[in-house]
Order: sequence, then C-alpha cells, then structure tokens
Amino acid sequence: MWYYLNSFDRDRARLLCRHANVFLAFNLPVNKAVASWNCAALPADWTNYRARWEWSHAVRAVLAFTAFICLLRGALTPVR
Repeated sequence: MWYYLNSFDRDRARLLCRHANVFLAFNLPVNKAVASWNCAALPADWTNYRARWEWSHAVRAVLAFTAFICLLRGALTPVR
C-alpha cells in the first residue's frame, strides 16, 4: 500500500516537526536580533545570544540526525 506509514516514518515526522519548532522558538529570534546589530557596537549580552543559538543549533542537529536514522531504518525495514 502506497500510504503505509511504519513507526519509523511517524517518528521521523515528529522529529522533523520538533526540529522546525526549535528553529522557530530559539534560532529565529536570535537571528532577527543579530541582524539588527551594529558590528562596531555589540550589545553587552551578545555572548548569551551566541550561547542560545549554539545550544539550539546542537539540539536541531541531534533531531535531524535522529530523523535521518529513522528514515534509514524505515527504508531498510521490509513491509509486512
């Protein structure tokens, strides 16, 4: 059946949704804030922005990698 979704497909979809949510909740606000900065005069708390961006980027990388593993497992698991 062409519409059959195994558990790995559902897990991958959930992980990719979480990946997008992390971007919207953490990375995007930092990106918008950094876009308005002047390089000659950075804000005093710029290291907090950098740490928040790095942390959320690491979380997104783990989610994307786990979704990729689910994709591989789903592709390599025979359909019953």
